[in-house]
Amino acid sequence: MKIMEKDNVNLFDFLKSISETKEELFELEDFEKKYPSFMVNRFLCALQETLFFSNIMSQMSHLPKILQYAFYFYGIEKKRRYFHYEGKGKGNKTEDINSIVKYYQCNREQAIEYQNILTKEQIELIKNIYSKRIERDRR
Repeated sequence: MKIMEKDNVNLFDFLKSISETKEELFELEDFEKKYPSFMVNRFLCALQETLFFSNIMSQMSHLPKILQYAFYFYGIEKKRRYFHYEGKGKGNKTEDINSIVKYYQCNREQAIEYQNILTKEQIELIKNIYSKRIERDRR
């Protein structure tokens, strides 16, 4: 089924059009309302091969959505790409990151990198140590 035949075009349809099918969606009714420019840019910045395009578009976010879509559509080569999506609650847990920041005395970006390296048991140990320090300091 072609994307154009669908009534409700979603974010992943736009990503597939830009990356894989190269089926133009310029003619969609209410294109400006349907095109999620921020989320498309966010997904494309996660891939190394499309990061350059995403970076340029971040600087040009004031452009009309149809021009943003055209930039991606004609600039990115046709290729099957897998866009990783982490739903709500599955990503970097704020409590874990805050504990790592306090424990290692580092910034949030470094803490996210540490979180990817540390095991679940190590993160739990850090959270326990940090929570004990808070309780001790309150006394």
